[in-house]
Amino acid sequence: MILRIFYPYSLQRGRLITLDEANSHHIFGVLRLNVGDPLQIFNGEGGAYSAILHSRQKKLAVLEIKEFLPIERESPLHIHLGQAISRGERMDFTVQKSVELGINRITPLFTQRCGVSFNASRAENRVQHWQKIAISASEQCGRCRVPLVDSPQSLESFLAEATGLKFICSVFETPPLLPSLDKPVANVTLLIGPEGGFSPQEIHQAQLAGFYPLSLGPRILRTETAAIVALTLLQSRCGDIRSENFA
Repeated sequence: MILRIFYPYSLQRGRLITLDEANSHHIFGVLRLNVGDPLQIFNGEGGAYSAILHSRQKKLAVLEIKEFLPIERESPLHIHLGQAISRGERMDFTVQKSVELGINRITPLFTQRCGVSFNASRAENRVQHWQKIAISASEQCGRCRVPLVDSPQSLESFLAEATGLKFICSVFETPPLLPSLDKPVANVTLLIGPEGGFSPQEIHQAQLAGFYPLSLGPRILRTETAAIVALTLLQSRCGDIRSENFA
């Protein structure tokens, strides 16, 4: 499989670009690529470029940009995920897998039962960390646009700004099915709670803000599992993971 690299600057055919230390180390120290080996590079604006490893300047890799590739792997369903912050690798896992499943934006949320708090400095560091995970996941899964990871915010702020068809996942006395839809859906906001679930007050606030309850079945799922299941349901119902694709 060809190596894909995100480069957050302008790209143009015939141009030589120098990669940063992290990407250069991955090319030379991990994959041990040689001059002339092919790669693919994208900057998040849509499409990608074929490239070759042109040279090595000290420890940095220099690429030569070749042809533009009009690749588009974005789902027709735009999904904004509001995810209650979980601890350590669980949040990392949620960010990674949600990107693979076609998320467009993720907002980490402070909720009553998330059990996580940050000062401003640590919050900024965590956002940078999660954004790097989103970039890496986009590189791996073939996307040419990188989802945005927002700064953490309160549930109240998120509810006030939510748009599109809105769902909150929790343990509800309802079937694990999406409601019937009379017309195609292009924009969804999905709300996933922490390990301890949303409080009754938070569920009530979300429903007042127009969120429909979405049950994921009779079993209680971990927060990172809930995100994967809910995103798969939405993509299979309204996005690009359709049963006809497997016929």
